[in-house]
Amino acid sequence: PDGLRTVELTLENEAGVERQRQVFDTSSTLSFAVELQLGRNEFTFGCLDEATVLEQPNGDTRPLLVRLDAIRVVSLLGQRQAGPADSPLVVLDSTLAGVVGILSHLGTPPWDIEIDEDGSFLWLGQGDEEGINAVLWSDRELMVELAFDVTPGPGRPDGLRTVYLTLENEAGVQRLRQELDSSTTLSFAVELQAGRNEFTFGCLDEATVLEQPNGDTRPLLVLLREVRIDPLMSQVD
Repeated sequence: PDGLRTVELTLENEAGVERQRQVFDTSSTLSFAVELQLGRNEFTFGCLDEATVLEQPNGDTRPLLVRLDAIRVVSLLGQRQAGPADSPLVVLDSTLAGVVGILSHLGTPPWDIEIDEDGSFLWLGQGDEEGINAVLWSDRELMVELAFDVTPGPGRPDGLRTVYLTLENEAGVQRLRQELDSSTTLSFAVELQAGRNEFTFGCLDEATVLEQPNGDTRPLLVLLREVRIDPLMSQVD
C-alpha cells in the first residue's frame, strides 16, 4: 500500500560481483555507475520488497512492485553535464572530455532544481540528505578543482555558513570544510581516482528561520548556482 521501494542492481563479471541499492517513492530515473570488464558483463535489476497486495481490483495476482519503463546504457566519459538539459547545474571543463565524465542524474534534496532568468539553482538545507550528490568517473588519477557558486540563504538570520565537501573513491573518504558569509565561489582541490568518485556538498548549519514570508518552509540555508569541475593543472594530454 505504500510507495517506498528498495531496488538492487547486481553486476557480475571477471572482477567479481558488485551490488548497489537505491530507494525511491515516486516515478523516477535511477542511475548506477558501474565499471564493465572485457568480455561478459551480466547484470540483474530487481526489487527487494515483498508484495503485500496479493490481488489487484482487476483480478491480477502478479506481485506488481515496480514498473520498469526503459533501461539506458551510456558511457560516463561522454557525459559532461548534469541537471536540467537547457541549464545544467554541474558542468565539466571541455579539457576533461574523454577523461572524466559525470552521471547525468544528481542526488538532490527532497525538492527540485529550479530555473530562473539567471539559470539553474538549488537550495541546500542541512546535511547529506539536503545537499547535492554527484558521481564522477575518471579513467586515471587526476587532480581537479571543484568550484561551487554559492550564496547564504534566509534559513538563518545571520549570513555565516559552514559547508563541506565529501569525496569517496578507492583511496578512501576525504572531507573538507569552508565558510562563507556572502555570495562567493568556493573551490576545493581533490584527487580523483580511476573509476568511481562520488561527492556530496552540503551545509552543516541548522535552519532557525522555519518559514519564509512567502510561506516556504524549506530550510533555505545555501543557494547553489553552479558546480564546475576543472583540471587543477595541465594533466589531460
